Amino acid sequence: MDNKIPLLLISPDLRAREALLNKISSLQMFDVHTVMDSRQAISKLKQLDFRFIISEINIGEIDAWRLSSLIRSDIYICNKKTPIVLITDTHYERIAEATAKSFGINAVLAKSDSAAVNEILADAFSTSLPVIDKLKILTISSNETLNSQLESLFAPRYIAEFTHSAKEGLSIIRQTFFDLVIVDASLEDEAAMPLLKTITYEQSDFPVVMLVPRNDTEAAENFLVHGASDFIYEPINPVRIFNICERTARRNDFMISNIQFAEKVQKLEESEQEYKRLSSAHTQLLGSISSVVMELDQSGNIKFLNPAWFRLTGYTIEESLNKSLLSFLDASEEESIHFSNKLSDLLVKSVYFNTEEVKIKTKHSA
Repeated sequence: MDNKIPLLLISPDLRAREALLNKISSLQMFDVHTVMDSRQAISKLKQLDFRFIISEINIGEIDAWRLSSLIRSDIYICNKKTPIVLITDTHYERIAEATAKSFGINAVLAKSDSAAVNEILADAFSTSLPVIDKLKILTISSNETLNSQLESLFAPRYIAEFTHSAKEGLSIIRQTFFDLVIVDASLEDEAAMPLLKTITYEQSDFPVVMLVPRNDTEAAENFLVHGASDFIYEPINPVRIFNICERTARRNDFMISNIQFAEKVQKLEESEQEYKRLSSAHTQLLGSISSVVMELDQSGNIKFLNPAWFRLTGYTIEESLNKSLLSFLDASEEESIHFSNKLSDLLVKSVYFNTEEVKIKTKHSA
């Protein structure tokens, strides 16, 4: 309808696409356009002013990261600030969120949490979703010239803060989140090492990069031994400082991602153990009852039998599996046709239960 808000949903996964579409459609306020890949998405973006975009990562020739860059460059009809949500597989949550900071992605949603998509949509059109933050870096150095250099380098890419003393820096770290901290080894009163030790004691995985004099390998090694994530020589090399900042911040993201993955594996193992326990109990139950329990496929062929089948018919389970149940009927042609019709109704789910009485062959009477 004309009064609905245009939304572009990009997903090659049919099941995920339908689940999201059904959830979004329940709001009755979006005109959802679904496409399977980036080629179709670009075609749509050239035609319509989308107010919201939801995409998986792997969408063909151009992945979601690069498509986001194109949208942010203001080359399509939609506003370059159009909210973009990334759909990702569960175990990539943290990695995807970290990478999204560099591509202007507004939010990252795991497939396992896709039911929350309407909450994200509501946030986007009530308070306007913020773009996922750039890396936040705190530099602790009393060297004004160095701070000015770093401020000029960091301004386009990062959110950078600066402080001159170890005491003030530690206070800021305790109160504010940062992706990493840069500490000047030449802080007054030789405060750099005690500061590093305090930070790593309080937050063992916190990324700390040390600034050390060029070629002072002994100092660099000493700081790394005591918990620093990496080091940068001074005078600084801009390319190296960017590489180290990105790598150090991402290191923590990957560590968190590994923890998340380990937790999910543990949950799966616990679920598998519970399944095996229930399966074992179920098998014991089926083995002890005197009635026959069977499972049929859509063609009426036997897929499962409990031991009572052998006790009552003399046919082993192995020789009976994958054969049609009809082949075991001891009935007239008319009775067989009647039973076959009733069975077909069950198999195609036109009815969900039925009661029929029919005679089954035994191996000795066959």
